[in-house]
Amino acid sequence: MQVKIISDIQYYHDKFDVIDYPANYNGYKTNPTYLAEFHNCRVHTIPFLITSTGGLVAEHVWPLTWKQKNKLGQKMGIFKKWEDNMEINIPATSRSFDETKKYVWLPIDVSSGNNPWHIWIDVIAKMGLLERRLGIAYRDFVYIMPHLSPYLNKVIAEIMPEVKVMAMPKHSTWKFKHIYVPTMCNHNDGIIVPHSVAWIRSRFLHKKVRPPHRKIFIDRGVGSRKLSNKEEIFAILKGWEVLKLEEMPVLDQMIAFAEATHVVSTHGAGLVNLLWCLPGTNVIEIVHKYTAKKVYPNLSHLLNLKHKVVMGECVSIPKTTHEKKYKRLNDYNDIRLDSNILLRNLE
Repeated sequence: MQVKIISDIQYYHDKFDVIDYPANYNGYKTNPTYLAEFHNCRVHTIPFLITSTGGLVAEHVWPLTWKQKNKLGQKMGIFKKWEDNMEINIPATSRSFDETKKYVWLPIDVSSGNNPWHIWIDVIAKMGLLERRLGIAYRDFVYIMPHLSPYLNKVIAEIMPEVKVMAMPKHSTWKFKHIYVPTMCNHNDGIIVPHSVAWIRSRFLHKKVRPPHRKIFIDRGVGSRKLSNKEEIFAILKGWEVLKLEEMPVLDQMIAFAEATHVVSTHGAGLVNLLWCLPGTNVIEIVHKYTAKKVYPNLSHLLNLKHKVVMGECVSIPKTTHEKKYKRLNDYNDIRLDSNILLRNLE
């Protein structure tokens, strides 16, 4: 079948009501957000949605990566070349859903599906658009995901067990008589809609935490961006707690950040837990030249946190087969930070 790529956000503006108008902060401008609705459409696990009139929806809902557009589609025989108008060959529909006002499409790619930043800001934040547009609790819908997300499953089990999610089988197509499709509350790698952050905190910030009293250092135990001289750093952080987030329940992570007066961490998705910090919390984010990004400074700005970014040295680490899981190989490095630099920024 012939499809036309829907890439302009004006498409949503012409068809649907604005939920969040563009906001300006830190020199950046957010996109407006919408709650789109489609009838008699099909969704595929790459992921994208095909409307009843042959429009292909991906941009502003979930942006497809270069690999998905130029490799995955060809490899699966879905299309030969990604272009504005193209012939597409998706698998036959394996399931059809006839209920209306029940299902919500929450697309995300496989490599982002286990990333806490993307789950909270690009998936869970969209649930707030449903509540604000329809006046119906987020837990009253069924969320359609293009694949399993272990991290989302962990959040649901610990924080919101009433939420219902259906994950599609690999390389499959489902058809819906009606489905809600929220647009993204984050774009351009970290320009976050302020209302989305406020909604997440209003729904999930743990109410029974003690006043801030903890100083926490986040020790990345797996992957890259570990602190190569952490023993030297630990020596000057006497009385601080060293936390390995990947070994902690989600709820314990939330409580630790909510009770923190100070947070020190290398750049990483675990810093999405800044969502739970109280205004005035001191945050030091350690980066190297390839990871100096606006994501967490912007999040801290919206939360009124005192955020400092300090630059360490980029330390190369041996490349292994594990590097295939990284979207950007520049991320596949560790960091060394002069302890004197940290001391000066702790004052």
